[in-house]
Amino acid sequence: MISHSQTSPSRGVQRPGDFINTTLRLVRIWLRELQLRDSIQRERRQLMELSDDLLKDIGVSHEDALAEAGRLDLPRERLSRI
Repeated sequence: MISHSQTSPSRGVQRPGDFINTTLRLVRIWLRELQLRDSIQRERRQLMELSDDLLKDIGVSHEDALAEAGRLDLPRERLSRI
C-alpha cells in the first residue's frame, strides 16, 4: 500500500511543470516590460521632435521635452498594468 506522503510532493519541492510555468510567466512579463519600455521611449522621442508651437499648445517647453526624452524610467501607473 502506498501512503499519502509517498504520492504527494513534500513542501518546498516543486514539480517540474511548476518550474516551467513560473519561468514562462516571468519571461512573458519581461517581454511585456521590454515592449512597454520601447513604446515609452518612442513616445518620448516623438514629444521631443514636436515643434515649439505644438509643445506650447500642450503646455510643455522645449527644455521639458528634452528632459523627458532623456528619462529612462517607466511611469509607475503604466508599469502596474503589465
